[in-house]
Amino acid sequence: MIKHKKSKRNIATIFIGVMCITAGFIFGGVTIARYINIKNTCYGHLGVLESCASPRLYYKSGFFIGEPSCALEDITRFDCQKGALGQTTTLKTIQKHVYASLTNLSRIDLSENTHLTSLPEGLIHLPRLKGKKQYGF
Repeated sequence: MIKHKKSKRNIATIFIGVMCITAGFIFGGVTIARYINIKNTCYGHLGVLESCASPRLYYKSGFFIGEPSCALEDITRFDCQKGALGQTTTLKTIQKHVYASLTNLSRIDLSENTHLTSLPEGLIHLPRLKGKKQYGF
């Protein structure tokens, strides 16, 4: 039977492999934590409408060095049709500064959400929706 000696090269290779795997887990964990944090922040601003917002550009200023944001100024529509809101009966009242930030929002489709019974009055004050028939209620 032949015995193999562990050379310094093998030990270095194993060490580098372990370090790369550890770095991968750390990077993955940080990425997931950043994503969950920005999703919760946006949910705090928009409520259930956050899941229907389009486009969702959380990393508009860059993934690695940029600060994640909701990019409210880039949202053009809320496509929440066909029961996308689940059992939601009322929409969260959105703060005035959030309404003011939704400068490109041009369409809201909340059709076929049978549990939805009321909407916040502030929706009629959105800049691009005034005087237009862009509501899908």
